[in-house]
Amino acid sequence: MDGVLSNNFLQRFDQLYDFKNDNLYLEVNDRLYTPFYDFLAR
Repeated sequence: MDGVLSNNFLQRFDQLYDFKNDNLYLEVNDRLYTPFYDFLAR
């Protein structure tokens, strides 16, 4: 279940991994306001 919740959260952001400095940058995309628990209602 953790993987489903994590994927559902992370799909709302564009991700940039900076391996040199060990950083993860998240930028909001157009899926931000989609229903979060939509997968539980099916």
